[in-house]
Amino acid sequence: MADVDDFAHDTVAHLHGVIDEVRNVAHTHASVATGLLAAHRHSGDSRIEVDSDGLTDSIVWLSDSRGQRAALSIEFGRPRKGDMVGLHVLGAAFGLDA
Repeated sequence: MADVDDFAHDTVAHLHGVIDEVRNVAHTHASVATGLLAAHRHSGDSRIEVDSDGLTDSIVWLSDSRGQRAALSIEFGRPRKGDMVGLHVLGAAFGLDA
């Protein structure tokens, strides 16, 4: 049986090639999400943002801080107050949209 270091995942996560690829994937999917959002943008207040400043991780999110702060409704819709259908731009960009 193989003996695997308990911290092997930490070693791999901090390899420069792994960090670069995580950032590349985040930015690639963010570009797809940006295109999907642009096709539906009404007022232009919402946008896709990426944060790759962390040591190993990158975060991609939908921000509507300049608008009505409705990012959750934009992504997933809302069943009340006008029955807004969600755009699912992040889900679709990352292949998670059902």
